[in-house]
Amino acid sequence: MYKATKIRDQNGSAMTELGPALLILLVAIFFPLLNLSTIGLTYFCCGTLTDLQANKAALLPASLATSDTGPVKKSVVDAWKATGLGAFANLAQPPITTVSYTMIGTTPYAEVSTQFAANPLMTVPFIPGVPGISAPVQFTFTSKRVVEDPIGLGR
Repeated sequence: MYKATKIRDQNGSAMTELGPALLILLVAIFFPLLNLSTIGLTYFCCGTLTDLQANKAALLPASLATSDTGPVKKSVVDAWKATGLGAFANLAQPPITTVSYTMIGTTPYAEVSTQFAANPLMTVPFIPGVPGISAPVQFTFTSKRVVEDPIGLGR
């Protein structure tokens, strides 16, 4: 019959390497990996906001879309923050949005560019200054949509 035995070192104490192994596992692998996975989810959330802003900018006149207190830069961002996606994103500062319009051939496009600074879930003090692990990481998303009402570009 098989008999289980404990692994012992030269001094006869069992499992002396468990503590350092767990420390290395938690500090060097688990917490940085947890931070990187939450940064990936924040990346997805921020990309979703930029797409929502581009959809709104394509529907509105240019004066409303480029206004700092307008629906694209204020209302959509506030609604996004109130939802699960926006509440999950751990941003270091509010998003900075620019709206511009371009013509490709005869088709007008609304182009929205949004900059984000996302904090990691928890700061790992042993690895200083690494974006996404112990420092905020910068994202810039750009999304382009066909303008629904080209007459609205002049308004």
